[in-house]
Amino acid sequence: MDIDEVLLDAESKMDDGVSVLEQKLKLVRTGRANPALVEHLEIQAYGDTVRLNQVAQIGIPEARLIVVKPFDPSIINDIEKGIQASNIGLTPQNDGQFIRLPVPGLTEERRKQIAQDVKETGEQIKVSIRNIRRDANKEIDTAEKNKEISEDAAFSAKEDIQELLKTYETKIEEMVSRKTEEVTTV
Repeated sequence: MDIDEVLLDAESKMDDGVSVLEQKLKLVRTGRANPALVEHLEIQAYGDTVRLNQVAQIGIPEARLIVVKPFDPSIINDIEKGIQASNIGLTPQNDGQFIRLPVPGLTEERRKQIAQDVKETGEQIKVSIRNIRRDANKEIDTAEKNKEISEDAAFSAKEDIQELLKTYETKIEEMVSRKTEEVTTV
């Protein structure tokens, strides 16, 4: 067993966890317009299901307005229907060329709820990376029991894994803190 492989595997999995958090945080409504709110939506067009960002240009001309301009104007009604069916809480306004999506402001109570949800999501990701640490430590313990590595090497590897965990927990805390501040700022 190679200790470096265990460390690299743990780091890769922790990095994946942070990427998952990053994707989840992009989808959180903050009261400001953000293309990530709609670009992933599935639209029925051309007899198939496509993502909105593949059939339209998404712009943010104002802080509380998303504008969707289809590449092909003939599918504007399909896009409007897809947005309505998505239940993202935005009402499309179709003028024949563009779809405007006004993003309503959030109430104080809703901001607090969203901030709490962001913190809970961060904690879930922290738990998952702690589980990755646990699994890596088990691999180290097994190798030590089987005399594949020395006691000192096992101790050192566990310290490295703990440092890795601290680094990723710090990243998660920073991401959650930034998003919480973004949500609670009016």
